[in-house]
Amino acid sequence: MDLKKAFLMSDHTICEGRSRLQGRVLKDLRVGDALFLFDHANAAKDQGFIIEKISAYRHKLDEISEGMTCELMILGEVPGLKEDHILYAEG
Repeated sequence: MDLKKAFLMSDHTICEGRSRLQGRVLKDLRVGDALFLFDHANAAKDQGFIIEKISAYRHKLDEISEGMTCELMILGEVPGLKEDHILYAEG
């Protein structure tokens, strides 16, 4: 699996079984894309976290471009996140 840096998270909260991530987009993203964490051995985790919703500047979007800041709603709780954590997406 070819993964690229996709999202630089600056803050996150967990609400009703979903992760709400705020940060900067490092690669164009769209609703339905999967984001992945890397472990310490630099291997991708098996589970992808699916983007359910993208919000930016008080608007709901289907996709967002590299360089923009936004809030992503992710299905499931993304474990072990900290400020400046990078999530990855396929190619």
